[in-house]
Amino acid sequence: MTERGRNTLLGALLLLAGGTVGAAAALLYAPQSGRRTRRQVSRNLERVRVQAEKGVHDAATHLQELIEDVSDQTGRLVGRGEELAEETRRRLLRQLERGEKALARRRRQLSRWVD
Repeated sequence: MTERGRNTLLGALLLLAGGTVGAAAALLYAPQSGRRTRRQVSRNLERVRVQAEKGVHDAATHLQELIEDVSDQTGRLVGRGEELAEETRRRLLRQLERGEKALARRRRQLSRWVD
């Protein structure tokens, strides 16, 4: 996961934790009726939930972008590896052909010496 993705996820988690602590503190120190306090806590928790969902969505989006980048880079590397393998194969075949020609020349030379 990229630094940006980690920061987004961490921010979402901290936001959720802060919202929960804030809601608990509001219940303990609220100078208003229980019904009103519960409504406020409910609204605050809903805001925290929405923000946490957004944070998770952002993190998932960043992760998807990272996966796509890695996939693209992997495709390029595989393509380059295939090119290098083909180039190496061609070089080896040329060297084998040269070796066969050199061997044939030496055989002809040897056969002239023997005859």
